Amino acid sequence: MTGPCLLGLAGCLLLAGCGSGGQETLSKAVKDAGSAVATARLALDLESSGQLTSAAATTALGDMVKDVNSSRTTVQDLSPDTPESRGARQASLDVLNGCVTGILTAQEAVDSTDGSPAASDAERMLAASARDLDELSTRLGAG
Repeated sequence: MTGPCLLGLAGCLLLAGCGSGGQETLSKAVKDAGSAVATARLALDLESSGQLTSAAATTALGDMVKDVNSSRTTVQDLSPDTPESRGARQASLDVLNGCVTGILTAQEAVDSTDGSPAASDAERMLAASARDLDELSTRLGAG
């Protein structure tokens, strides 16, 4: 299951199974990850345009991986007590995992000496992660 299907399932599960404490925790984790992805996109763009050194971009991207991993740990540590809330937690983890993958790909693009992976591929991954987070955030806010 990917993209819109996964997010649709996450929305249903979030609305059906999360208590307010779990939902608030998920909302914060998603918001924090959204900030990290936005920062990663900015660092990649600035490095690609020559306005930021590769070393600074690599450091910023590494910090953003740590931030998203912190959000992942917070979500992973939730103890959902219903199948629906367990599904919501898993769906959120899947989106957060996509964010980590996108940021790591951006870091590889910045560090690459042969152009692989391409910065444009990393940007597409980060843009998809941002969209997934926005959709998940909207669903969380609806509950």
